[in-house]
Amino acid sequence: MERLARFVVRHRRLVLFVAVLLLIPSLLGAIGTYINYDILTYLPAELDSMIGEVALEDDFHLASTGMIPFASSFAMFTAGRACCFSRVWTCCQIAFSMITG
Repeated sequence: MERLARFVVRHRRLVLFVAVLLLIPSLLGAIGTYINYDILTYLPAELDSMIGEVALEDDFHLASTGMIPFASSFAMFTAGRACCFSRVWTCCQIAFSMITG
């Protein structure tokens, strides 16, 4: 380990040059890589979760934002409003019944 440290200290310009050379292809790869954040495009349409996703989108236009009411209701519940628990439970029951048919 000490030999490696001495090499890096003595040949710091060479180490920096090699690091920059290795950085160039990594930057080109990062720029040229397409990232798809929509994981649902990889799932087959006949899955139950995809059928539920389509039902949410068709009926409520909530396919991608279906968890926002749950999150806000849960935040209000934790703030001391116990009545929101029933709303969260109702939302969960509706979503489950839509998915299971």
